[in-house]
Amino acid sequence: MMIGLDHSIATLAGGRPAARALASFDCTTGSLPAGLSLTRAGPAPQIGATGLFATVGADTARLARDPLSPVILGLLIEAAASNRLPYSHDLTQAAVWQSPNGLTISASTETSPDGTTNASMVSGSDGFLYALIPATPGETLTFSYYRKFGTASENRLAVYNQTALSFITSATPTTAYETDIHGNGWTRIAHAFTVPAGCTEIRVYPHRVDSMPAAAGTIHLWGLQVEQGSNASSPIHTSGAPATRAADIAALETLSGTYDVRLTYGDMSVGVLPDQEITPGWWPPLGKAQLRRIEVFSNGVLG
Repeated sequence: MMIGLDHSIATLAGGRPAARALASFDCTTGSLPAGLSLTRAGPAPQIGATGLFATVGADTARLARDPLSPVILGLLIEAAASNRLPYSHDLTQAAVWQSPNGLTISASTETSPDGTTNASMVSGSDGFLYALIPATPGETLTFSYYRKFGTASENRLAVYNQTALSFITSATPTTAYETDIHGNGWTRIAHAFTVPAGCTEIRVYPHRVDSMPAAAGTIHLWGLQVEQGSNASSPIHTSGAPATRAADIAALETLSGTYDVRLTYGDMSVGVLPDQEITPGWWPPLGKAQLRRIEVFSNGVLG
């Protein structure tokens, strides 16, 4: 909801005055607050109240949720992103996902993070699995996927410079790369790296056993993604070719003038934007994708 214009002054403990927001937009109510608009040129995923991913249609605001609870953290507002991997779920596609050293790839019977059974299972006591994709020297990429252990107790990720025949990231247990923990044993892994000078092709390995006993056995993988930038965005499903998720284009439609703006994100961190020239259709540059609240103050109050 939006709290209307209010020029009054609140008082903090100790008698110090604190400016009250002229307008406040609460993004945790489960719908787009009055005074905000949002468009998106296609469907996109969000985590639903059950903790599973569900797809919402074009021009529909997405909610950000803690995967382990139905608590709404705010709106999910993301830039456009492209998944460069042609197959995000079906790792049995041997023309893309190659396993030349002994691992077996098959369809998983585990329930995936979207509630279906479209994940893949990797099994074996040695070997590795990788996909080869083009890259541009100097760009930052993020390799991400969802992992669920079967009989294996360790997942080992790697990134390889196919041009120079050297590792960018050597095989490493993915504990340090864990981000979102989902229900039913799924955890998202995300690793950002910079493509070295002269490198035009990379291999991404979601699992390398390399005769390590803890990595042997079975492991389930879903939602594999390589995208530009230093963060993993919401899953972009691919089935035969790279795909793009359209940008969420949000706008504040109700104010005109020069104001200070305070942003509260889903993790409760805060960003302050002083001296903003606001006209209908304006939107603040966001530091994070999960937006809990926008507050607008008189110019100079937060600066």
